[in-house]
Amino acid sequence: MTSTPSHSQAPDAVLTVDAARKAYPAGPTVLDGVSLRIEPGSFCVLLGASGSGKTTLLRSIIGLVPLDAGTIDISGTILTPKSIRRSRREIGMVHQDFGLSSRLTAAQNVMAGTAPGLPVWRLLFQAYPKDVQDKACELLSRVGLEEGHVNRPASGLSGGQKQRVGIARALINGPKLILADEPVASLDPQTAQEVMDLLRRTAKEQGVAVLCSLHQISLSRTYADRIIGLRKGKIVFDGTPGQLGPDVLARIFGTGRETFAPSMAVA
Repeated sequence: MTSTPSHSQAPDAVLTVDAARKAYPAGPTVLDGVSLRIEPGSFCVLLGASGSGKTTLLRSIIGLVPLDAGTIDISGTILTPKSIRRSRREIGMVHQDFGLSSRLTAAQNVMAGTAPGLPVWRLLFQAYPKDVQDKACELLSRVGLEEGHVNRPASGLSGGQKQRVGIARALINGPKLILADEPVASLDPQTAQEVMDLLRRTAKEQGVAVLCSLHQISLSRTYADRIIGLRKGKIVFDGTPGQLGPDVLARIFGTGRETFAPSMAVA
């Protein structure tokens, strides 16, 4: 069952989530009435501990997890089983585990992002149109991968290089929204900063909105225009990084933790 979408929402939002609810059989309610809207060009961080509902929310937006109730509107189109394929062309996805095929080259992994708009035979034979090939090479250059990496299998790339490929793939369709699910969780601090710098810069250059899930407080403060705090499937904070004080952090992560410092990362 889905609820009726609100008609008060402005039509220029790239994403509107209205009263999203998801519970698993014999399990917890992982989304409990979540409502939010993301404006064009914004960099929004979903901040919360493991199990707060961040990944489920992102997977619902991309159409991988059906909601029990509520609606998701992507650039004016309500997400339904029939509209998923079209809606996915409006969204780029950056994964925690990179989401790359190790046997494919960097360029092939980027071109695979065009799958929703191509016939299956082109994917099977890696027969991508020339304009797609050219755009993949352009994007790999833009994210800082040298020409020598274009035809290198993903298995031969470092973690930071793999995530650069992931960002290039997320941009290949010219999306209006990028979803990034803990994109630097498996990277060392220096590489994590480089990847977050790249994600924010390229998104701003392209005018793309970003909804990025993180558990690191310091990264959230540094890169977000707006922070949405999730705890046990509910939004408990929605504001600016400057408002992310100890009281708010306790609301998001609970009160049974040590005193929060600006540089502290919460696992």
